[in-house]
Amino acid sequence: LTLAIASGLYYLSELVEEHTVIAKRLLTRMIYTVIGVQATLWLIDGFPFWATLLGVVSHVVYLGNMRRFPFVQLSDPLFIISCCTLYDLLS
Repeated sequence: LTLAIASGLYYLSELVEEHTVIAKRLLTRMIYTVIGVQATLWLIDGFPFWATLLGVVSHVVYLGNMRRFPFVQLSDPLFIISCCTLYDLLS
């Protein structure tokens, strides 16, 4: 199972490396879709406001990271903030 997951992730990374423009467009649309779904669930189903706000802010930060896709600078403040918001979401 571990080898299957690893090989699948390797295949996906190769696809992203070959088709960076399509991958950036797809990831950007997915981020906007998640923000829209979170806002809709908050409005319609009454999801908790602060948790929804944290999720939306996290995805806006992820959207900021897309400006230099596929390159990542580990010292970029936006990347560090995205790591911190991911940690907050997981804890």
